[in-house]
Amino acid sequence: MRKLRTIFNDWGNRTQRTYIHKQWVLSKWEVLDGIDWPVEKVKLLFQNIRDGLKPARFHSLIDIGCGGGWIQKGLKPYVKQTAGLDISLEMLRNAHLVSPRKTNLICGNVCELPLRDKSFDRILCYFVFINFGDPKDIIKAILEIIRILKNGGRALIGQIPDRNFSSQYDTAKKEYLEYCRKNFQVGKNIRDICLVPVHPLDRKFFTAFLEKFNIPYEIRNSFNPFYRAGEPETVEWRFDLILQKKK
Repeated sequence: MRKLRTIFNDWGNRTQRTYIHKQWVLSKWEVLDGIDWPVEKVKLLFQNIRDGLKPARFHSLIDIGCGGGWIQKGLKPYVKQTAGLDISLEMLRNAHLVSPRKTNLICGNVCELPLRDKSFDRILCYFVFINFGDPKDIIKAILEIIRILKNGGRALIGQIPDRNFSSQYDTAKKEYLEYCRKNFQVGKNIRDICLVPVHPLDRKFFTAFLEKFNIPYEIRNSFNPFYRAGEPETVEWRFDLILQKKK
């Protein structure tokens, strides 16, 4: 976790002023040389997230691993109140610039959340587990998410790389990187996930763990992070975990 904090502090600090308005969703996905996600792609992503979370106007929501704060900002109109948590203080400073008013931002670790039990109706944890290499951290994180989720609440843990389809992911990643280099002036500052280590995980690991603890869940294919017009909106080489806490 300390290494992740250092990586994202550095990234957040370098993008804080010059590139703050290019952080469409998560700044670790951006390329400093000018790649913006098309509006259509952003809309599809948010619709996919809302379909998983099923937010309502009376709900409280926290985005765990909120990064630059764009997903949290995009979900604000659909709930009563939002909060964002990230391990990186520099990323949280960026999130504050994106949403300076009435934004509850917390610096913390998903494995040890500094929050009370049953605090939120909806929890989003997106592009976070992709950074975990230790299964113990995953178990801790899930138990913490369940702990702060209200009875009857719903959590979406998104963009988990599937070990059984890692070759398909590698191919898609390579094609996307080639697309970026062809269509943009990609330089030494490239920092999208094409060049960030990914830790593939097994769906069976999650199902066995959740069934052992009797936690209701759904598994679905993830939104295509490399989506371009005309391509499938979801892919099988990433999956989302949707948790439903009993009332």
